[in-house]
This record gives sequence, structure tokens and C-alpha cells, in this order.
Amino acid sequence: MSKQVERLKKNLIELTDVINAFQSETVQCIVIDRILNYLAAKDRGAETDINEGDTTIPFNANIIKPDLPGSSKGKKMGSTKILNQLLTTDFFDSPKSIASITDFCATKYDTVLQTSEISGVLLKLIKVNKLSRVKSEETNRYVYLKPAVTTA
Repeated sequence: MSKQVERLKKNLIELTDVINAFQSETVQCIVIDRILNYLAAKDRGAETDINEGDTTIPFNANIIKPDLPGSSKGKKMGSTKILNQLLTTDFFDSPKSIASITDFCATKYDTVLQTSEISGVLLKLIKVNKLSRVKSEETNRYVYLKPAVTTA
């Protein structure tokens, strides 16, 4: 086992310059993931379509299936899209705190949103008069609701 770890360490040290050549950490992680998957498949005895002396690591769809960021498979909605959808419903007819909004999104949309993710979106919706914000007397925190419609 320690022999395998040492060999892996040596291989990763040799690849450090190549991996660091990619500026994106996401790409670096994908490259490392592919290398580790390839080496694991090779250790299991799976066919790797590579000669012993060959130093290239081909992408083999049967061995490596990375979950690339931004792929539409299983992609969840973002905070802006969710909040815009909630505006079309009666959700904001009553005052809602940021915590209640994130809790609702977690149950209804199966999406865990951080309060920091939605606070900026809420402010933009306030600026375009799609939402209003008032300070709750009970909690002394802001709550969000649809603006009152005034007729002139």
C-alpha cells in the first residue's frame, strides 16, 4: 500500500507544473480527478488503452465520467430565478424574512440557498419596485413583501 502511495506522490509531483498551468481551480480539479480515476482503473486491471511507456492519459468515457460544473444534468435553479418565480405566486403577499425564504426554497425547490446569495437579489428587486422591505417590529429585522398597490 505504501508503495502505491509513494508512486502516486511521485506522479503528482511530476505533474504539478502541468496542472498548475491551468489557471482555473475547477479545471485543475477535473484534471487531477481524471488522473486519479485513470490510475485507479489501471490498478483494478481495467483496460486503459495505453502502452506502458506512453505518458499521455486519454479520456476514456468508460473509466472517467466527470460531473462538469455548468452541465445541465441535475442543475438546480439559482437564487434569481427562484425569487422571480416566487414573485409570480402569492408567496410575498405576506412579509417574509430572509431565513423563511431560504427555508421555503429548501423544501419547495430542494435548493439550499445561503442568505448571502439572496440578499443581493432581494435588493435588486426592491430597486425595481418588485418587492418592498420593512423592518419587523417583532424581530427588528427586515422582512420582504410585494409593494402595496396604490391607485391614483
